[in-house]
Amino acid sequence: MCRNMLKVNDEIRRGDYISSPNGRYKAIFQHDGNFVIYEVKRIWSTETWGNQHRIVMSNGNLYMYENGNYPSHWTTRSGVRGTTESFACLLDDGNLAIQDREQVMWSSARCKGEITHYSFSEDMLDFADLRK
Repeated sequence: MCRNMLKVNDEIRRGDYISSPNGRYKAIFQHDGNFVIYEVKRIWSTETWGNQHRIVMSNGNLYMYENGNYPSHWTTRSGVRGTTESFACLLDDGNLAIQDREQVMWSSARCKGEITHYSFSEDMLDFADLRK
């Protein structure tokens, strides 16, 4: 699948990609679970791996999911709630941007995104530390 943007509720799955309008850059959701922007070499990535199987555009953010819809494994975490007009696009300069009504809400040039889900054992260790 190749396209230039992801609109609200659009998703890409492993092996899918979006490309910049000029065709110079591709943002690929790799089979190893990492979402990477390439020119000739990698220029940005989520630095994720594992069982994630889809990335969904929703509420002005991109979310990476393992199985089901919760919890997300990674998100852009723009800090702004988008509208039904928000979209993610790969620009001609290789920058992945989330825009809403012509306003840039998030950009890969400024932010890596955020890992949002950790393994069960790490969660339990964090919980144990809170109980002390």
